[in-house]
Amino acid sequence: MTLTPGAYLRACRSAAGLSVEDIADRVATEPRQSAIVRADWLKSVEADIAPLSVAMVAVLSAILPIDAAIVVELEQHRLGIVDATTPLCTLCGTTDRARCGYPAGTLCIWTGLPPRAGEAA
Repeated sequence: MTLTPGAYLRACRSAAGLSVEDIADRVATEPRQSAIVRADWLKSVEADIAPLSVAMVAVLSAILPIDAAIVVELEQHRLGIVDATTPLCTLCGTTDRARCGYPAGTLCIWTGLPPRAGEAA
């Protein structure tokens, strides 16, 4: 199994016990958009349809335990710029092999590298 930037974000959100709607309710936009529009945007980011900007990584990192450096590494790998080398848990997005972000007793499932641009997933 591989992780893309959107899949990483989804894993972190899920491990935090938050729904897309929970995140949409906590994110402010300028100009103001409805929570439904924000939730739809987040769904498209998690599906790797919409890009995740640096500003949104900063906003989301205040809500979720995401690592901006991991998002950049995964996006650079997806685009074929550099190889991603950080092992990630597909369940919780953590890089810490000693502890999963889910409740005690859950074992992390570690990824292979995400596909590069133009490669089949």
